[in-house]
Amino acid sequence: MGDVLARYAAGEITSINIVYTRFVNSVTFTPTKVKLLPVEKMEYQKKETSYVETIFEPSPSAILNDLIPMYVKSMFYSYYLETKTSEQASRRMAMENATDNATEIIDTLTLKYNQARQAAITQEITEIVGGADAL
Repeated sequence: MGDVLARYAAGEITSINIVYTRFVNSVTFTPTKVKLLPVEKMEYQKKETSYVETIFEPSPSAILNDLIPMYVKSMFYSYYLETKTSEQASRRMAMENATDNATEIIDTLTLKYNQARQAAITQEITEIVGGADAL
């Protein structure tokens, strides 16, 4: 991340964009592109207020020079965590579906086994009764 910020500061690249997987809910994830730098200006409405001169220590430019990399790293980490959350939710859903399918297969095979066993028992009883009648 530091290399990208250094290249942006040096003017080698003109913007920093991130593509990540936005987590909507446990079954919905959307690929999203976000522009981190340059920060776009937001429109705001001016209110009539009185202004007090603020003295910054260190200087505003020094604060901004520290704040921008901190902002980019923070946003990058936030998007990274959202992507990992999407991945883990997707894995959980896949495992839940696999478990449900396995349970369904087990139930079907158990039913077929019990039917075959019952048929064998019925056949044996029929043979025993048929042998007793022949005597």
